Amino acid sequence: MMWGDRLLDAQAMGYSLWEGDRFGIHPALHRKDEVTRDIIICDWHYEWHSAGYPSVETLIREGFTVIPSFFRSADNAAHFWLHALEAQYLKKRYGWPGTLGGMLFTN
Repeated sequence: MMWGDRLLDAQAMGYSLWEGDRFGIHPALHRKDEVTRDIIICDWHYEWHSAGYPSVETLIREGFTVIPSFFRSADNAAHFWLHALEAQYLKKRYGWPGTLGGMLFTN
């Protein structure tokens, strides 16, 4: 298991400096020979994102098992989880190789 923030293009996804990469590490996401797909990615977002959480479907599309991870806010957790379920539906519809692996509360 690993945190997924450094694999995410923060600017393209509308995430903060902390939730995604702005230092040039994120292209590693597409290097399947270097970043094995048997890693479970904990995709953490502690704040509400009105535009959703594009990282969930991106990571599923790339072939990872993704565990959305939240902190403190039950409202944010519900919003995040509904978006993750939508990504799982898209996975089934389009045959993406990854999957949703549950949800994680961090503290």
